[in-house]
Amino acid sequence: MKKRILSSLLAILMLVSLLPMQVFAAEGEVTRIQWLQKLTETFDMTVEADNYPDNYYSDVSSDDSYYRDVMVATEFGLIDQEPGTELKPNEPATREFAAHTLNFCLGYELEEGATYTFADSASLTYANDAQIAVNRNWFALVDGKFMPEQAVTNSEMTAMLADAAAVLEGQEVDTGAQSEYTFADGVKEIPESASVTTSEDGSSLTIVGYTGTLKAGDIVAVHEVFPVIYSVTAVTSADGVLTLTVTKLDADDYIISMNTQGSVDADLSEVEAAEDTDITYIMSNGVETQSAARAQALLRDKKVKIKDVKLDKTLYNSGGIKVKVYGKLTSMNLTYNVKLGGNAPYAMVRVDGKASVGCSASFDSMESLELPSSITLAYVPVAGIGKIAVSAKVSLDGEVTLEYSTNFTAGFEYSKSSGFRAIKNFSTGSFSVQAQVDLKAGIEANAGLADIPFITGYVYIEAGARMKMYYSTVNSNTVKYCVDTSAYLYAKVGYYIGIKNVKTWSDSYEIWDMSNSPMKVHNHFENGVSTGGVCTVGSDCSNKGYGRNGYTTGANSRYYNYGGSNGSSKGTSSSGKPYTIYEYSLDDYKNAVITKYNGNVSALFVPKTIDGYTVVGIGSSAFEGNTNLRFLHFPDTLTSIGQYAFQNCINLGTIDFPESLIEINGYAFYGCNSLTSIKLPSNL
Repeated sequence: MKKRILSSLLAILMLVSLLPMQVFAAEGEVTRIQWLQKLTETFDMTVEADNYPDNYYSDVSSDDSYYRDVMVATEFGLIDQEPGTELKPNEPATREFAAHTLNFCLGYELEEGATYTFADSASLTYANDAQIAVNRNWFALVDGKFMPEQAVTNSEMTAMLADAAAVLEGQEVDTGAQSEYTFADGVKEIPESASVTTSEDGSSLTIVGYTGTLKAGDIVAVHEVFPVIYSVTAVTSADGVLTLTVTKLDADDYIISMNTQGSVDADLSEVEAAEDTDITYIMSNGVETQSAARAQALLRDKKVKIKDVKLDKTLYNSGGIKVKVYGKLTSMNLTYNVKLGGNAPYAMVRVDGKASVGCSASFDSMESLELPSSITLAYVPVAGIGKIAVSAKVSLDGEVTLEYSTNFTAGFEYSKSSGFRAIKNFSTGSFSVQAQVDLKAGIEANAGLADIPFITGYVYIEAGARMKMYYSTVNSNTVKYCVDTSAYLYAKVGYYIGIKNVKTWSDSYEIWDMSNSPMKVHNHFENGVSTGGVCTVGSDCSNKGYGRNGYTTGANSRYYNYGGSNGSSKGTSSSGKPYTIYEYSLDDYKNAVITKYNGNVSALFVPKTIDGYTVVGIGSSAFEGNTNLRFLHFPDTLTSIGQYAFQNCINLGTIDFPESLIEINGYAFYGCNSLTSIKLPSNL
């Protein structure tokens, strides 16, 4: 019997010794992947399978049952680590990991001058998030310490996520709720039943349906999204219509309290293009116009809406270097819930929008551009807060194509009981970058809040791409220099918020940085030719960016254009297998004609050379049916585009044609429904 027990124990020990050495959560504890699953469910985060980010983790496979959960968490920036490292999904979720990721979603800020109430703050990476966790009773201190490495229990997770759900529920608004205002003595309120029209310069009001009496010297309150207060300097009356000459006053001086909530959509027909920016209104019925008057006329048909507003701007420096910037606005919305003037002040204001930005440039990387880093594209009027400035942010040297689209939210929430938190959220649409540059390029939306009573300041969001280029000379017979590039999608939020008789808050910080960005790309070049991310000569530049952990972006990635000007027809896929990006034929002069493109990017920089052969043509049907393409830049060697070359590329919206192009064959862009306008070269 003893021998049987001993042999059984030895068999068990042998089996255990064959298992991988990995830490697993104990019973009653929560694993990292379980925490991420529940967190993404609580905040209703989702991403479609055809829009997954790349897999950056060495211990995660697409065959894993939790693969989708990892992709969703990555997409929303919850995982703060560099590519090529281990995620360790089955290890315990620690207190610090849970506190950081949850407050990353909620955005609570510590009061200025606040001190940590636990003794081990120096050992934490995210001490502020830990203090928020203590303040909100997510965790109890242990002998005066936070214990950042202590595993989270199921009961702690349940309580934390219940608190988060309550916060999210509290920021919802009832758009049908009746607003309540208390005005100072002597203010005459124009009821919402009256029709009020404000002159363009704001100096006069025309009122129909008001039954009271008004005279010079009166103070009146007019209901727009929020009350606007005017001093009346003159009154005329004719046929039941009152015309007032007025001066606008500071509403804060005449509103004692307010309780209002609602939502307002921006009127895209009133978008104001910045100087030298071309604007195109894309209507839901397929009509495109650059005339605001025609767009507004089309809107008289209640079935017609503005689908998108497209913005294009081209800048030149003193040396004739061209940078082309484009943007697209799909929506902009203000949501608010404000209860101020009483004993329990509360305010929630947020701006939601959908926009995209892109840019292309090609020039000597050592030459100064002498161009502005912030390029204003448009001003979007939003009733209740004024105008939102939409700008492209560009800082680069080298060659680049970039395309990025996003849904974004920026705002704030304050309550006396919970304090201040920044509301911010991004969900990615398309993203592609090709560059051999030091790059920062993105889009910024800045919303001033001056028209909301009791509230002053602004909120802004900025999102786009950053790339760092690491250069190294090499002492090799075949390689003279190496260039290693690491790029990522960044997002930041900033605010300056003041609430009358309460406090002022200001801050700016990155939401997505090099570590937690959902979109990371890495490539390596030797003598200007892509090697697919691998350094063949052991230069030190490959240890400075994403390459230091052995990660490389696959040739089939949606995010990166392999090769730049000097392209390669082949690369390595994300699974490590050979992958053909371009198929081509050679003409009698040994020039390349692209016959098939197998990549997946949205912004494509067609290379000047492929495998050393100069690209002069795009063959028939080479890109036909590619639904990923949104922006296309051709090299200055291209002379011909074949029949059906880009047929049914339904999302292709912007093309940068070179002056070298002399031939476009029939139906080359047939079915490209998003292609609203193009500028053809003079030689065509």
